[in-house]
Amino acid sequence: MLPEKLVVIDLLKYPFLVDFNEYLRKRYGDGVTLNEVIQLVTLENTVVKRARERIYCALKGNVIRDASGRLTVDDEILAYNLSLIILSYVGDRWLNRRYAIMESKRVYNHLLNESSSVLEYISKFLDVKLVYIGSEGVKIPVNEVRGKVVYEVLPYRIDIVDYLKVLRLLTDPSWKLVNQVVHEGKVYLSHRRAARLLSEILAYKICECIRVIESKPPEPIAKIVDEIRESLKKYIHDYSEGESTGKVEGEGRVYELPSKVFFEAFPPCITKLYNDATSGVDLPHHARFALATFLLRVGMEVDEVVKVFSRMPDFKENIARYQVEHLAGLRGSRKKYLPFNCSTMRTLGLCIGECNVKNPLVYYMRAVRRILKSAGSRK
Repeated sequence: MLPEKLVVIDLLKYPFLVDFNEYLRKRYGDGVTLNEVIQLVTLENTVVKRARERIYCALKGNVIRDASGRLTVDDEILAYNLSLIILSYVGDRWLNRRYAIMESKRVYNHLLNESSSVLEYISKFLDVKLVYIGSEGVKIPVNEVRGKVVYEVLPYRIDIVDYLKVLRLLTDPSWKLVNQVVHEGKVYLSHRRAARLLSEILAYKICECIRVIESKPPEPIAKIVDEIRESLKKYIHDYSEGESTGKVEGEGRVYELPSKVFFEAFPPCITKLYNDATSGVDLPHHARFALATFLLRVGMEVDEVVKVFSRMPDFKENIARYQVEHLAGLRGSRKKYLPFNCSTMRTLGLCIGECNVKNPLVYYMRAVRRILKSAGSRK
C-alpha cells in the first residue's frame, strides 16, 4: 500500500485549517480559559492590529488582505481567531456574514492557483469528499475550431449524495443539481468550480464558528469591540437615511419603505428578494439582477436601489452604483433592462408561488390598479 502523498499547506493563506483549541493547548498548556486566551493573545500588538485590520477590511466591503511579510504563521493563526472572538462580542450577524464572505473570497483567489492536492486536503477539512481524477474526468464540448470540437476535462468529482448534503449551503441557483455535469452518481467540476465550491462552504463554516457572546468583553478587547460597534452604526446610517412612510411585511418583520412605490403590490418573489437584501442576505447575481431591474421599473431612483443593496455582505457603493446605473440605461449601451419573465425566475429558483402571470411587473400593475380602485371607492 502506497503512503499518502505529502501535502504542503501555507497556513499564512489558510489559518482556519488549524484547530485553535489544540493550538492553544500546545502553546499555552491545558485548561486555558477564553479570558486567559484573550489576555495572552492581546499581549502581542501585531496580532491585535492584524485582527482589527481583518475586520475593517470586511466592514468596508473589501476582500480581506493577505498577511504582510512581517507577520509569522503564529501571528496569523492568532489574529484570525482573535478576529472571530471580537466579532462574537460585537454581536452583529450581518457583519459576521460579511466577514465570512470576504475571507472566503480571499481564500478562493488562492485556491485558483493551488495544486489539486491542496484542494483535496482542504475539502477533507470542510467535510467534502472532493476527489481529483485528472484526465479521467468527464469531457464536455466547449467550442468548435475549424470543424473540430474542443473539449474541456472536468478533473474533480464529488459523490452526488455528498453534493446534495452541501447543496443546502449554496444560495446561487447555478449550484442546483440540474445545472451540474452528473455521470454515474458523481458530480464533476472544473478546478475553478471546485475552488468556488470550497470557498462557499468555508463562508458558511466561518459564520457557524462565530457564536454571539452577550456578556461584556474583557478589558483587552473592550475598546476594539466598542470602536467596531460605532463604526458599524455609522456605516449603516450612511446608507440607510431617507424618508420612508410605506411598509411591507415579510418573514415576521415589517420594513419601512419609500412612499412613492406600492410595496404592498410586489409579487411574492420580489417581496422575498427585497426582504433578503435589506436583511443582509448574500443574494446571488441573478437574484440581484431580478430585484434591481424590477425596482427601477416600478419607479425607484438609482440612489434608492443602491440603498436596498447596502446591507449586502459584499456591498461597495461605487460598484453597486455603477451596476444599477447600467441596468437603468444610464451607462454602457444605454439599454434599460427588464426584469426576468416568470419562466426564467422559475428556472433560476427565484419563483416562490403560482401567480398566474408572465412577468412580475404584470402582477405589480394589476395589484396597483386594485389598490387605487379600492382607495377611490372609499372616498
